[in-house]
This record gives sequence, structure tokens and C-alpha cells, in this order.
Amino acid sequence: MGAPAPAEQRDLAQVVVDAFQGVTDEVDVILPVVEGAVPPSLRGVLYRNGPGRLRVHDLQLTHPFDGDGMVSRFAFANGQVRYRNRYVRTDEYLAEARAGRALYRNFGTNLPGGIWANLLGFKFKNPANTSVLAHAGRLLALWEGGLPHALDPETLETLGRYDFAGALRSVGLARVLAPEPPFAAHPRRCARTGEVWSFGLQVAPRPTLWIYRIDVRGELVETRRIRLPAMSFMHDFVLTERFAVFFMTPVTFDVARALIGFASPVQSIRRAPGGTVALLVPRNGGPERRIPLGSGFFLFHFFNGFSDGATIVVDGCRMADFPGGTVDLSDVTAVREVGLDPGYPTRWRINVETESVDECKVSNVAMELPTIDPRRVAIRHEVGYATARLRPGPPFYTGLARVDFDTGEVDTVDLAPDLPGEPMFLPLSGNEAHAGGVLATVVYRAAERVSELQLRVPETLALIARARLPHAMPPGFHGQYVPA
Repeated sequence: MGAPAPAEQRDLAQVVVDAFQGVTDEVDVILPVVEGAVPPSLRGVLYRNGPGRLRVHDLQLTHPFDGDGMVSRFAFANGQVRYRNRYVRTDEYLAEARAGRALYRNFGTNLPGGIWANLLGFKFKNPANTSVLAHAGRLLALWEGGLPHALDPETLETLGRYDFAGALRSVGLARVLAPEPPFAAHPRRCARTGEVWSFGLQVAPRPTLWIYRIDVRGELVETRRIRLPAMSFMHDFVLTERFAVFFMTPVTFDVARALIGFASPVQSIRRAPGGTVALLVPRNGGPERRIPLGSGFFLFHFFNGFSDGATIVVDGCRMADFPGGTVDLSDVTAVREVGLDPGYPTRWRINVETESVDECKVSNVAMELPTIDPRRVAIRHEVGYATARLRPGPPFYTGLARVDFDTGEVDTVDLAPDLPGEPMFLPLSGNEAHAGGVLATVVYRAAERVSELQLRVPETLALIARARLPHAMPPGFHGQYVPA
């Protein structure tokens, strides 16, 4: 046998397969800092969520959206990082543990056994695996199509499904076809008011957008319902001073095919004719507005939005088409053949008075999992951060990027063959020389097959510190930081 391939020559598809092997242990430890130092003025808790495993007993899941949610907690104090991870003990997780086999359909994976095993299977698994909401002393694990799950903010113990004291509930026929009301995984906390806004996309019996407003006490105080002309895929949205802004992309579901059981929801997604439309919902009430954005395109995530006089400015990662389909993330060949359109940072300027739209591609660097300083949500931001796709070949995001939206300048750092997660801006408690914060990301290290928390300088992406986890963590999705 020869020596291992140099890091830069490692097969990224094999790295992805290795990264998604799954976490089998739950720990509570102080992380060793293996390089640099954690700023002593960094005091608070970073929560992360993502699929902890993609194999449930006898079933290999074929989409990362399906994996059982595992929440991680990184507590910063006195230059140390205390790490804890726990699976979300949903009812489905516990039932499958007792049965020793998969029992539920998933967003991307049907049960084995073909049509008869999935026929009229309206009950889909809620894996609580996409993001978290820490607000008013409460911690919720979020998923796209069902209720949040409340967790103990310290221990991460699962407290159960959470419906905001009954305020979050399905009504009418939807209670049969979708017993749980949808609550999206991308809430936005307005930096000016402290309110949290969120939404849910109801597929059946009629396409409906639900919009939720949660006050600073954590109470769901307003629910709005907007009928949609057709089903669309909306994973994220932005707030501005006056509006909640959604992009209705020309992507639809074959609802009957999915509900009957012929295919999973992911396999039922289709490109629809027409262009993308901006849906503007006034925050203070009143009728919504629909403004065409030109040709059809798709996007998963936004950086932020803000008002500039009569113009709404929206920054997001624009993709040419929806990345449909499934993939066995335990199969190197299948992973190597994954097709995924790159998402480029793009700015839309939407004039509310004239309904004119200006679209500008900010950079030719492909980006995903975009973030900003959370203190700038719904107000003007200058810079954003994201994972970056810096190499040709399979569409894996092995780098980090900082984009300046005023100048168009982009700084990047390539970590290949390592896989970084969503970079998050963590405000510092003191006056450190890092522009008021540090950038944090969880990185899968390919050579060691272990994950680590990396802290970086927001302006330059230079490394500040690396803290080693006791295990490898599959690349996750989203999180939130709570300053002390």
C-alpha cells in the first residue's frame, strides 16, 4: 500500500461520505484548544442544528434534510469552550428506537417496500434538524414542515413539541392532510424591535403561506394567512423596516403524487413555468404586494433585507434552478455525480412605488449558507459571510467567503479538503480588535476524520483559534448565538 494522498488530492466525494457517517455518542466536555486562543471577552452560547445521522436502523436516508436532528451547544467563558450535543428526542425518534426500524416517511426518503408501504402515508417524520430559535429564554429545534421542539437551553433535554400555548395549530381539512402546522426553520429577529417573525408553507388542501409574529416575551401574538396562486418552494425570507419579503420561485410540488405515496416530496418537486415573484407583506398590516422579478430562478437562502427610501434591498444566493433529486450519502459514486447549480450572491433593488426591479450579481464566487452580523437584521448591512465553492468538479463548498456589498470585493479562504459549515458572526462582550466580533464555523477535518470549532477574524478570515471536538459531526445547517 502507498502513502495516503496529499490533502489537496483527496477525493472530495469520499470526504463527504466520511463526514456523514453519523454521531453515536453524546458528550459534555471542555474542548481542547489546539491552536490559537479563544478571546476571553467572547461570552455566550452558540447553538447549532443538523442531521446527526443519515441511517435509521434498516433505512439509509437519501437526503440530508431527513437525518435525525442533533443540537450542539458551544458555551464560551473565560477563554474556554464547553461543548454538549444531544439528539432531539422527537416522538418519531423514540418510536423508531423502540421498534428497531424505520417507521415514517421522510421529506426525501420513502419507506422501503414501494408504493404499498407508503400508500396514503400522510404522516411524515419531523426530525427537528434544520435550525434553532433561542428567544425569551426558550430554545426551539426547528424543522420545515411541523411543530418546533422545545429543549432545555442548558442540558438540551427534549421537552416536547411546542405550539405556543395552542396558538400554532392546523385548521380545517389541513388537520387531516397535515396534522402539524408548518413552522419554517428561518425565523428572523428584527434588530430594531426585538420581535421574531417566521412563516410556514402549507401544501394541502390549498397552497397557503402562514406568517407568524412573536413578541419579545416569546408569545405568538399574530398569525396571518395568505392564499397562494400555486405551490412554491420558500425556505427563507427577509425582513425590512416595512415588509416581510418572500420570493415565490417557479418550483412546485406534485402534491397528489407525494401524498398518495408514489414518491417522496423531494421527488415530487417540479420546475413550473413563469418567473420568480417577490411577495411583499406589510409588517403593520394591509394587503400584500406581488412584484415580478423577471426570469425564473431559485434560491434557498438570503443574507438580509433593508429599506432604502422607496426601495427594498434584498441580498441572497441566486441559483439558476432547483437542486432536486435524492442521493445516497453513503455511496461515493452517487455523491460524485451530484448535480447542484451554484448560488451566486445577488442584490435585488425593488422600488415599491414604481415596481421596477434592478438585479445585480455581486460576485462570481459561488456561495451558500449566507449570514450577517445578527445586529443588522432588517437594517442596512455592508458585509456578509458564507461558505464558498472555490474548486471545479463536484459542487462542494470547501471555503469561506466575506463579501462587501458596497464594493463587490470578496475575500476567501479555501479549506479543502475540509468541509466548513455555516459561518456565524458572534459579537464580543469587550473591545477586542476583531471589529466587535468573531466568525465561528464547525469544520469537518478530512485527514483526522474529526470536527472542530474554528474562530476567525471577520475582516480577513484569518484564524484566531481551533477547538477540537471528540468526534466527527456531519455537516449541519443553521444555528444561533446568544450573548451572555
